[in-house]
Amino acid sequence: TSFDDPFYFADQDLLNAVLSTDVDSVRVDAIDQRLEATVPFTGLRVVDETRLRCAYEDGLEPYALHQIFPVKPWLEPTIPGVYTQLLVRLLRGRDVAIQVPRHDLPLHLRPGLIARTERWCRGPLMDGVRALGSRVRLMR
Repeated sequence: TSFDDPFYFADQDLLNAVLSTDVDSVRVDAIDQRLEATVPFTGLRVVDETRLRCAYEDGLEPYALHQIFPVKPWLEPTIPGVYTQLLVRLLRGRDVAIQVPRHDLPLHLRPGLIARTERWCRGPLMDGVRALGSRVRLMR
């Protein structure tokens, strides 16, 4: 997936469609910016994973979490955090209304030992081991 892909920003396109509806300016209020939490989600923690609730230290609960650049966690592995924790809950939870087949999930979001092993084998540590192995072969 790249910037040239017309669906690269599909999540933002959907949000923009909702937000671009005609609303009377008198009915619009400015709210605390923390209510739309964005990366790095500073001070935000999950308070109820089952109900997808998170809050700041002062108890304020955002209306939305917005994962912006540099990476979308459904496309590539990201640093673990509130967004990823709740995304995994939605994608892998046994009690959610829409079940995503495990084989349809990207490798980095799949559960289980096989997926963890594959992630480890494809990770940066193994890249270093493979590079070292190449150098050793060249030295012979």
